[in-house]
Amino acid sequence: MTGAAATEAERLRRLLRELPGPGAEGADA
Repeated sequence: MTGAAATEAERLRRLLRELPGPGAEGADA
């Protein structure tokens, strides 16, 4: 995985973590 892709994935992961919704606790699992 390229650095840019890893950065984008981490950005999306943080956004999903901030958003409330079903399955939010298991998003990182």
